[in-house]
Amino acid sequence: YHPRAGALAVRVSGSHRALGMGVFSAGGAAGYALGFLTAPYLHNLTGDLRGLAYAAPVGVIGAGLLLLVNAEGRAPQSSVEFSFRKHFLPYWRSVSALFGVMVLRSAAVSGFTLFIPLMLDAQGRSLVKGGQAGFFFVAGGALGGMIGGHISDRLGRRGITIVTLLLSPPILYCAMAAAGLPSLALFYALLFVAGLVARAAEPVNITHTQELLPQGASLAASLGMGGAWGFAGLIGPLMGKLSDHYGVAHALGWVVV
Repeated sequence: YHPRAGALAVRVSGSHRALGMGVFSAGGAAGYALGFLTAPYLHNLTGDLRGLAYAAPVGVIGAGLLLLVNAEGRAPQSSVEFSFRKHFLPYWRSVSALFGVMVLRSAAVSGFTLFIPLMLDAQGRSLVKGGQAGFFFVAGGALGGMIGGHISDRLGRRGITIVTLLLSPPILYCAMAAAGLPSLALFYALLFVAGLVARAAEPVNITHTQELLPQGASLAASLGMGGAWGFAGLIGPLMGKLSDHYGVAHALGWVVV
């Protein structure tokens, strides 16, 4: 779904290509953020994981919308047949560099998304607090993607990527430091800002990849949305190993690095 829909989002957005991808990404991030808010309550509903089954109707609604709305029928169709040799190989160096950036950023975002609730749990905070922390981090990313996309459509892709990569580590570090305060208000605020900055260039880079591979938009979207996040997910077991030996905060500190 993501590669095809991501390519479609850019294609129907006219001159606001990165903003279109930002809006598309924001939809997924908003749903993910709501999942963090609702999952603890669904868990507590039955006292175990079975409560999460109550979220199943949301997926049915999504499937129904895909059946009822023919979004691809509204998009201009390309008459050029994609050739891996002609349309990808000449650009593989540029695409590889961009892919590396996306993997590293996705790994940092994935690590914090997965382990922030565990860090709070290690501090004796409730499951609901962990869900709220995840919500603020992911919700910030949803807004950041739209803001970053809008800026990059006006000022270019490279600048917003460099600035957000430089700003993200210190904000993430400050957020971790704030987690030790008695009140989590500052922690939540910094998490929101960290998510906003860290993910502001995410749709920008996906759009940039599609612009480097104009005849292979779905392939380009799959690299940024599926491939990057797939490789980034490998950070989970590594962080788990570090957390078991040295603590969750120590593992998150290495993610900042």
